[in-house]
Amino acid sequence: MSKNEELEHDLRKSVKDAEFDRRKKEQEIQTLETELIRKKHSDSIRIRDEIARAEREEKELEQHLIQEKSKLEQVEIVFFPFL
Repeated sequence: MSKNEELEHDLRKSVKDAEFDRRKKEQEIQTLETELIRKKHSDSIRIRDEIARAEREEKELEQHLIQEKSKLEQVEIVFFPFL
């Protein structure tokens, strides 16, 4: 094998290796992009559910507060009717 053939062979091998590395990196990037999309989706579902739970708990607490205020008003009317 002549020196030029050897250089050409090495160059082709380098190009082939570089192309392989590029494809591998593209696959890694695609995997990461897919993972990010899935993560964002699951996070948005989790956040939406957490907000709904918090709003439900707030409404329950507000209802309890209204009930307690109503009980207090009834007691005030019974024991202090002229106020």
